[in-house]
Amino acid sequence: MSMRDVLVVESYIKSDYDGDGVAELRRVVTLGSGFEVVENETFDHVPFACLSPILMPHRLVGRSIAELIMDLQLIKSTVMRQLLDNIYLTNNARVAAVEGQVNLDDLLNSKAGGIIRMRQPNSVQVLQPPLVGQNAFSLLQYLDEIKEQRTGLSKASMGLDADALQSTTATAVAAQMSAAQGKIEMIARVFAETGVKQLFRLVLTLCLHHGKKEQMIRLNNKFVPIDPSNWKHEYDLTVNVGLGSGQTNEKMAFLAQMAQKQEQILLQMGAENPLVDLQQYRNTLAELASMAGFKDATRFFKNPEDTPPQPQQPPPPSEAEMKMQFEQQKFQAELELQKAKQAAELELKREELQMKMQIRQEELRYEAQLRGFEQQLGANPSTNLPRVE
Repeated sequence: MSMRDVLVVESYIKSDYDGDGVAELRRVVTLGSGFEVVENETFDHVPFACLSPILMPHRLVGRSIAELIMDLQLIKSTVMRQLLDNIYLTNNARVAAVEGQVNLDDLLNSKAGGIIRMRQPNSVQVLQPPLVGQNAFSLLQYLDEIKEQRTGLSKASMGLDADALQSTTATAVAAQMSAAQGKIEMIARVFAETGVKQLFRLVLTLCLHHGKKEQMIRLNNKFVPIDPSNWKHEYDLTVNVGLGSGQTNEKMAFLAQMAQKQEQILLQMGAENPLVDLQQYRNTLAELASMAGFKDATRFFKNPEDTPPQPQQPPPPSEAEMKMQFEQQKFQAELELQKAKQAAELELKREELQMKMQIRQEELRYEAQLRGFEQQLGANPSTNLPRVE
């Protein structure tokens, strides 16, 4: 029982399961042919991305190119098989023989150059089948035309029909190739706008749910920390599909003309013109390099955004500004002179005060010495007075 095959169906449906009047998206898993529900939980997104080259109204899965030409392929296989049978019968045709007049063993041996023994002349007659090769090839060519009409792809557009290319002008060949590439581009755009866009939205959802820490990611040739938890849940996506060398050559020619116009504007009007700046001109050159197959345009052209801004030289001052600057400088000089004068006067006063204090201290010291001498003289009149220097 553990190895028994069981039908498992995973469904996503909007239903008012809790009865609050609002339909929520729920994930339901059922088992068996009776669809017994084993899981029933709320979910925030449908984890499926569907791709179909040809969309069909009211259908999840559209049609493929194989579905358009599958019947033609079956018919061509049948015609080719019958054509080969016809060639086999032509090379080894059936034979009519008169009974009893021909050796049947010789007839059954289809060896090349073999001898058939007969008792009467003209006893053997070859039943030559009609050749159907010409009609079969016409039918195959008609089926190829129907296939080209259904798919939009032809040998001439893919460069496989040498006769058609030699007998057709370059403009007609370019138109055919452009039409075929347009069909391929339409399919690629349908893929991009449906399944691929859905797939990347699902990848974004997974990053938001499970990305809980910063990661180092290379962005514009720089490694920057990215925290998926800070991302928004919705983005505006623009799909740009570029297919075929013809369309690429046309875009490169247009970009080359636009680069010439930008060069003329920059040379005639300068880098500070209101139409084109150096960053826009560099973007054009980088796009040309990218279309030529060089993904890293920084190998050829620097990015002005990565260059630190150069300090700009101030414009020369006007006469009024120069006069104002002179007045300011004069006032500043007078103010500095006045400050220096006040500082000198304060220093002089401080020195005078210090000098007076020193003189007063000397006077007090001599007066104290003199009083000491007088006291000594009054106590002992015969004592010689000390010599005061």
